Amino acid sequence: MEKIDIKNFIEQIKLESTYRKFLEKDIIYQLIDIFNIEITKIDYLVTIKNPLKLALQFYKEYNIEYYNMILEGFKNKRIIFQNKEKSFTDTQNNKAYIKLQGNDGNVFILVHELAHYIDRNSNP
Repeated sequence: MEKIDIKNFIEQIKLESTYRKFLEKDIIYQLIDIFNIEITKIDYLVTIKNPLKLALQFYKEYNIEYYNMILEGFKNKRIIFQNKEKSFTDTQNNKAYIKLQGNDGNVFILVHELAHYIDRNSNP
């Protein structure tokens, strides 16, 4: 097994966390022009019919214990879909309150908030 120098690793993470993670559309198009690449723009749907099914499938394949914990959370009303301003996990009662946006980001929101729920209700 390769030995890791933790100090160098921490410094590298600090540096890489300062990098801009996303490119704006206009920069992507400039790169396409610079490299003279022919592209076909594809418009993707921004809705997914059943984001919860995808999120649950992810957890079922990732970790069956987490998946079962999530199912138990739904059953016991500890994971709640709501229409408030934002999604969050209450640190007092460890319940997850999830607000869906109605677009493809719902899968990300679900996986993210369910991860908080798992974190608050287990010892991952």
